[in-house]
Amino acid sequence: MKKKILSILLVLCLVVLTGCSSKSTRNPEATPTPEPELDDRIIDDIIDRGCLVVGVKTDVPDLCLYDETTGSYEGLEADIAYSTAAKIFSVSLHEAVDRNLVEFVPVTVNDREEKLRWGQIDLMLATYTITAERAEKFSLSDSYYTDYIGVMVLKNRDDLIGLKSLDGKRIGVVKNTTAEDHMTEYIEKNDDLDIEPYFFEYKDYDHTREALDSKEIDAMAADLSVLNGYVDEKSRILENSFVGQHYAGAVKNENAILLQFVNKSIAECIK
Repeated sequence: MKKKILSILLVLCLVVLTGCSSKSTRNPEATPTPEPELDDRIIDDIIDRGCLVVGVKTDVPDLCLYDETTGSYEGLEADIAYSTAAKIFSVSLHEAVDRNLVEFVPVTVNDREEKLRWGQIDLMLATYTITAERAEKFSLSDSYYTDYIGVMVLKNRDDLIGLKSLDGKRIGVVKNTTAEDHMTEYIEKNDDLDIEPYFFEYKDYDHTREALDSKEIDAMAADLSVLNGYVDEKSRILENSFVGQHYAGAVKNENAILLQFVNKSIAECIK
């Protein structure tokens, strides 16, 4: 009888010890964070709606420019939008244009993320620079364009001839763009540029250009693709350009399946 009792106790101890061992070695951080659940209904929604809704800028030459005389959008980003729609609807690029399978929604640097976040657009193609922070907010496509930061000044400012001449000068940038961060980082990394400009933020490019014209600021810093849409007979862009920035399309994380069509379109449009 004693042997039987001892055997039972031994088994119970082993069970307890095994259970304790299991709990003590479990790492609560070992469970991976679940990926956002993909929603393939976005494709059906687009087809049922009859068009792909794309957020674009209206004033960027070569990338997306709205032609008021024809009411059409032209440029690389517009081409990618139409190509994406053609693939979703299984039609030719020509048909996608003729059948208006893309609805273009004008966006700015201040509202493009909100319009995407709240579902007002399916896809953003709006000179959106790839950054680690933005890649956490949205799912980004392959890069389709590399741009550089440039600086625009008035032609009558003969004292402004390069980046070194910007020491102590007032530079206007648009809020929510990467111009100030990239320019500051570039200056800090280049020992030859012992300068300290002062940055002033404006809500959009129009107000920044107005500040330049009124001499409220000495220069305007932005992507060259943007500056090319604002340069005129009164202004000029400094020869120095710096910091390559890669543009990508963006969709909500749960709509990442849409990027399969976008990336194929990018590959075709930039080859």
